[in-house]
Amino acid sequence: RGDRLIKTQRFINILLVLISLIENLNAEKDDRTNINGELHSARESAKPNYLKDFTFFGVDLSGQTIIALVVTFVAGRILYNGFSKKTTAVASHILLDDSSEETRKKLEAIKHLIGDDPQKFADMAKTHSKCPSGKSSGGSLGKFSLGSMVPPFEKVVFGQSYKVGIVHGPIETHFGFHLILIHKRDEQRQLVVE
Repeated sequence: RGDRLIKTQRFINILLVLISLIENLNAEKDDRTNINGELHSARESAKPNYLKDFTFFGVDLSGQTIIALVVTFVAGRILYNGFSKKTTAVASHILLDDSSEETRKKLEAIKHLIGDDPQKFADMAKTHSKCPSGKSSGGSLGKFSLGSMVPPFEKVVFGQSYKVGIVHGPIETHFGFHLILIHKRDEQRQLVVE
């Protein structure tokens, strides 16, 4: 957020410098073409830069209009950046690739042994998971965005009623049954997937 704010401030400063340059060009033009050029120039130079009027591509704009345009543009960029990025999460899972009632009960027993301990979860994933991520990285799926997993899985990972740091499941997908541990979720751009 800090980098975005600094970039926004730099952008505003650049716009103000450009506005000032355009105003100076217009003041010189007014001095050459206006009979009362000196009076107009004196009046304009007495105003702070952000209140001066100028012509931009043939359109007369007041300082207040320019400020309103800049604020609108900056607010639009902030909103666009805030809502255009995809919601992301970091999660691990244990997959048993069978949809039988026996498999569900086995996962419930594993869940009971794990509690909500991430280390126990990783150990159980290495021992029991049928997904390649289980054997190699303790069930970690890394960081992924909304839309990259199957819907029942995403409902848990991105749903607001499912808390971070808690083991959820068993959850059934077409792959089988999962236990899911959500490590981190981008709450600022949280979407309701329920």
